[in-house]
Amino acid sequence: MTADSPAPTVADRKARKKKAKVRSAWISFGGRIVAQIVGAMASVILGVMVVTNYKLTERRALREGHSVRCGGRTPCAAPRRTPVG
Repeated sequence: MTADSPAPTVADRKARKKKAKVRSAWISFGGRIVAQIVGAMASVILGVMVVTNYKLTERRALREGHSVRCGGRTPCAAPRRTPVG
């Protein structure tokens, strides 16, 4: 404050305090919305990563001649049949 400006009145302080509370409420609201969006995106991305990783592991096991149902490390007792033709 300068020497020329009058001291803030009680009404001015209350108005400033109310304005700060409203601003704080809007910031809180926006933060919650952003958190929901980020959480949803993280869930989708994590799901896609897990599915992709599972499919790549399954393809690699089948390419190497291992069955995914037998644990993926050792070939099953029955050999795979290849189509004739």
